[in-house]
Amino acid sequence: MEVDGWDSSLEEEFGISLDELKKWIDEAVEKSDIVQKKKAQLTELKEWVEQKEEEEAKTEMLLTDANQSVIECEKLVKEACKKNGLVYRESGSEDEGGGGGSLPSEVIEIDDDDDDDVIAVGFLLDIFLDWLSFVALLPAGIQSSAPAVFVSQAPSQGMTQPSPNIKEDELKIGMNILGKKRTKTWHRGTLVAINPIGGGVYKYKVKFDKGKSLLSGNHVAFDYNPTLESLFVGARVVAKYKDGNLVWLYAGIVAEMPNNKNRMRFLIFFDDGYASYVILPELYPVCRPLKHTWEDIEDASCRDFIEEYISAYPSRPMVLLKAGQIIKTEWEGTWWKSRVEEVDGSLVKILFLDDKRSEWIYRGSTRLEPMFNLKMTTANTHEKKLAGQQRTRPNMGALRTKGPVVQYTGVEHVGAFTSLSVFLFTHSAKLLSPAVTPQSNFSSLYPRPLPSAPPAPPPMPHVVATIPTQASYRAPTDRIFYLAHTCQPACLTRVRPVKPDIHRGKNPLLTPLLYDFRRMTGRRKVNRKMSFHVIYKAPCGLCLRNMPEIQNYLFQTRCDFIFLEMFCLDPYVLVDRPFQPQRPFYYIPDITGGKEDIPLSCVNEIDNTPPPKVKYSKERIPEDGVFINTSDDFLVGCDCTDGCRDKSKCSCHQLTLQATACTPGAQINPNAGYLHKRLEECLPTGIYECNKRCKCCAQMCTNRLVQHGLQVRLQLFKTQNKGWGIRCLDDVAKGSFVCIYAGKILTDDFADKEGLEMGDEYFANLDHIESVENFKEGYESEAHCSDSEGSGVDLSRMKIQPSAEDESDSSDDTFVKENFYTSSSVWRSYTTRGQLKGTKEGGAGGQGGKSCYIIDAKLEGNLGRYLNHSCSPNLFVQNVFVDTHDLRFPWVAFFASKRIRAGTELTWDYNYEVGSVEGKELLCCCGSTECRGRLL
Repeated sequence: MEVDGWDSSLEEEFGISLDELKKWIDEAVEKSDIVQKKKAQLTELKEWVEQKEEEEAKTEMLLTDANQSVIECEKLVKEACKKNGLVYRESGSEDEGGGGGSLPSEVIEIDDDDDDDVIAVGFLLDIFLDWLSFVALLPAGIQSSAPAVFVSQAPSQGMTQPSPNIKEDELKIGMNILGKKRTKTWHRGTLVAINPIGGGVYKYKVKFDKGKSLLSGNHVAFDYNPTLESLFVGARVVAKYKDGNLVWLYAGIVAEMPNNKNRMRFLIFFDDGYASYVILPELYPVCRPLKHTWEDIEDASCRDFIEEYISAYPSRPMVLLKAGQIIKTEWEGTWWKSRVEEVDGSLVKILFLDDKRSEWIYRGSTRLEPMFNLKMTTANTHEKKLAGQQRTRPNMGALRTKGPVVQYTGVEHVGAFTSLSVFLFTHSAKLLSPAVTPQSNFSSLYPRPLPSAPPAPPPMPHVVATIPTQASYRAPTDRIFYLAHTCQPACLTRVRPVKPDIHRGKNPLLTPLLYDFRRMTGRRKVNRKMSFHVIYKAPCGLCLRNMPEIQNYLFQTRCDFIFLEMFCLDPYVLVDRPFQPQRPFYYIPDITGGKEDIPLSCVNEIDNTPPPKVKYSKERIPEDGVFINTSDDFLVGCDCTDGCRDKSKCSCHQLTLQATACTPGAQINPNAGYLHKRLEECLPTGIYECNKRCKCCAQMCTNRLVQHGLQVRLQLFKTQNKGWGIRCLDDVAKGSFVCIYAGKILTDDFADKEGLEMGDEYFANLDHIESVENFKEGYESEAHCSDSEGSGVDLSRMKIQPSAEDESDSSDDTFVKENFYTSSSVWRSYTTRGQLKGTKEGGAGGQGGKSCYIIDAKLEGNLGRYLNHSCSPNLFVQNVFVDTHDLRFPWVAFFASKRIRAGTELTWDYNYEVGSVEGKELLCCCGSTECRGRLL
């Protein structure tokens, strides 16, 4: 190395050579922190680049394989279409929607993030169901090559007895085993002797670290983990019992086999009532368990619970809970207010609010108040059965569901449908699984047939029906300017029609826009939170910001062609989002024959099966023995001239308000009834509409809604596995009136007779009087039981003494509640038809001591007969008095309990009592994420 100006004299002067200097500089640089840091960063960068190169190579390989799979799949589909005479058409995303479709200039589109849970998976479900229908049409050879949809290879789910093919393991002297000590815990030891005691029974002598014990076969366990094939629900095992940092070995039974929901773990019910999830390496099989494994449990209450659990499996009622819910939980004989902290499969972590103590509890334990109430309801139902008072009909009493509900779980199939399986079956396992129950009779319990599989499609080719399409609404582009003025009828002269019903049959929420009203959606940000609002602009330019302003405007302009219920200020309700069926095989423009003001179309997108032949009637038909007094002399009328906007002056409004004194607390609700032609929540005591005796204008009155009949556009359609159903063709705002339930009104005796001859699947009870009485009694009983000091409710006075036939010690799962304590069950009992025959004989029910009447819509009725059940319904039932104030004969109306998106099926809760019909079991196919699993 040469450096300018460097010579040998410098080396002698500094005493160092040039090479030594260079080496010294390099060592100093290497030791520098900056250089070390940069080198480390460079090394990490090289490793990251190599990793990304490997990932890129793998991604390219996967993409290549995926493309090849798509090509092969497309080839199979083309071949299948060719063999079945179908035309395969390729289309891109540009072809969807037809292009265009620009939004109105004054409307801001808002994504609806609060739709029904069914709509959330509707897109993928449609694809999935279309695939099922398509596969059903394929030849057997092609079907065999398609991926399986249901995988039933899950012996762990339904088996409650050991397999006869599995032999018992042999016990040998000298082997290591587990033995049960007097402390109830199990310890490791050595088998030193086997003593026969006769009858093929043996005693086993086990030597522990300290002492020896002579144990029976059900008190010794193998010191190794069992195989999965040897385990089943009810199997006797020894498992690790964890309490904080302490771990013991304790005996229990297998209550749940591994599945996707419990993250592939075993649920173990220990002998002391404790429940926990464990994994296979934490289990040890009992050597010689008893035939009835629960007989080995010493605690009587736990023994009874386990016996009932195994006998009823796979039907397992459990409380459907979510984190943050408040629930009452029993502890040491007292009900305590607690909060749900976490839900893990079939277990829930409960936090007691008083002492901040937490505990894991099985969701089917009667220590949880909803399960306790269910147990008492079941006991009461059994008593009614013995008295000949079985209830198999849905009630039309008003329903309010609050708090946790009980869910019935059963054997579920595991989905294995390519990449969509996890998502689809998470939301729709119950919807798509066949509802088959051994030795169950479903024929007379459900308004529609429940086939175990989709019906076979008719022979190809199908004739696709043609549905007339309506032109979509286009908002005007010209602007409306407001000039200061006083609004009067002249403001609507330009748009006032010659015939008021010129737009009848169209979406009622779209009607104001067809008369040149403008619906503008805006947004604003307040405290970093985005909020949306809707403003209507009248044809005269006046902005209407809320419902009172809209109401005043309609009265000022004497508008008799647009009504208050046609306006909606919910920004998530779109007024121009019509639903259009896809290629139906069967179509009827109007199944009512013009009897409804709005046509009710009917489509079948599954096959060409027509709907059942039913004589349509939009009104109630009293049969023999039924007299409905609709005379003016038995009605209370008002003399309002302001459209009954002032509830304090309207006699009909006052009837509604005064009736609320029968609700819990006996306080009159001044806000009860309709609010701007909508009903936000169910009113148990009923609504009294203005009637023919009132002097108010029938069209402008704000207390007339149900009597105007059907207003929203609905459609009868064939569902995949629930028969026929009703869906809305446009968005429906929360609180909107939908339809009524009409049919023949029968006496109770005649209904029982006709039910035996023709079936009672379309029967519904008119039990308004009894529902209100039970509602009030339930509240009074709850208030009576809440007098104890503190937040707990003492159960000592509620325990029923055991009978001579069942003398067992009470504990966590054996508390029995008397009839007067019905805290959270008040809502369910409110809609329960009570002791019908007992009421009729005892003369304690309503007017004249007569029992309630029955609506039968089997042979004659309206569209309400087609509404299906759901555990998460979007409709609620409301009793409305229109043509009579006789409490026995209310109109049964359905209102929207939430905003409903166009194309969504309309459902309500049938409110059947599970277990009310002995020997019959009806599974629920609603597909809701909160499905209770069973109807009966």
